[in-house]
Amino acid sequence: TAVGSGAGYLPSIIATLVAWAYMTISALLTSELLINRCGETGRVRNVGLLELYTSYLGPVGGKLAGVLFLVMSYVVMGVYLSEGGDQLMRLLEMSGLNIDSMVGSAGTGMIDIDTATSALLNADNSMLSSSSMGDLSSIIDNHSFLSRALFATGMGTFLLTASKFNTVQKAVTHFFVPVTLIAFLAAIVIGLPTANFGALTALENQHPEVLLNSFPLLFMGWTYHGVVPRVVYDLEGDKDKITKA
Repeated sequence: TAVGSGAGYLPSIIATLVAWAYMTISALLTSELLINRCGETGRVRNVGLLELYTSYLGPVGGKLAGVLFLVMSYVVMGVYLSEGGDQLMRLLEMSGLNIDSMVGSAGTGMIDIDTATSALLNADNSMLSSSSMGDLSSIIDNHSFLSRALFATGMGTFLLTASKFNTVQKAVTHFFVPVTLIAFLAAIVIGLPTANFGALTALENQHPEVLLNSFPLLFMGWTYHGVVPRVVYDLEGDKDKITKA
């Protein structure tokens, strides 16, 4: 990944596999503990990580572990929101969408409603005319939090809506899982012909001594343990299905 790119191709692959193996094994062990806890309490639906921590670590240890897990989840969420906002910014720049005419002064951050209305009314049927397009890219470059705030607001609104309708969650999951796999496959197919494996595997380009700094982010990239209780519930505690999932 880009996180370990400074260490070189081969060290990055090894480090990624180590992080994946460790985090996957820990997730499977967590699912095993959840299954045991479900058997002890007779409950399946409401057994979560906090109860699991408390049952094995005691009240104080359980609360401490819960707080640490929340902090880690917050950091991961922040990384995702930041990256999602940056990608949204790139998409807006690629689309050529500009709203400088809709924003009065970037320095004051005030929105000129009259100008924005005029720009929208003068839009062409096929695309925005040059007169109605400002310089969104320069505003976002100077205020990167705007794209991240837009992305966070959009995702938060969607998740809030989806939480009210279970069918929406399932439909979105069934849609995005294959789409994500196809997107990754397409990226590999497109990028593979351009790869210079000779340079990637050359010993002079391998720097394992700088790999240690990448491990925290590599481990955090595989932090999906928060969904393990839901997986255990949805798969009814079937160990074989949970392992495959």
